[in-house]
Amino acid sequence: MNFSRGEIEEEISFDINVIPLIDVLLVLLIFFMASASFIANGGLDVKLPASSNQSKSASAEQLRIVVLQDGSLQFEGKTLSEAELVARLKANIGKSESVVIRADEKTEHGNVVRAMDAAKSAGFEKVAIATTPLTR
Repeated sequence: MNFSRGEIEEEISFDINVIPLIDVLLVLLIFFMASASFIANGGLDVKLPASSNQSKSASAEQLRIVVLQDGSLQFEGKTLSEAELVARLKANIGKSESVVIRADEKTEHGNVVRAMDAAKSAGFEKVAIATTPLTR
């Protein structure tokens, strides 16, 4: 059996089918678009300070609320109830446009939220939480 060269060689074609690849990419695109909409709508609008720069220290016109470890609220050195704190903050609303909350690191989160609610109830739009810079 003698084969000639023309009979043995067949033209072999290697084509890549891109349609399944496009289908997978479209499904991934839809998945990422849907998950990005959930990420954008969740959480609180919080502006965190930069870790490399120190922010300005609290000025004299900023009002300070202190939340102690046991959850008690202090304003101007006096321990107050939440209703008394709101009344005092309303009386001082013209002196400052912001309130700084200095909370003990061991206090419960709910106590800090109570102080934030009191400031918002008094009419303050800017409420900040004081922190100490990290040491490395």
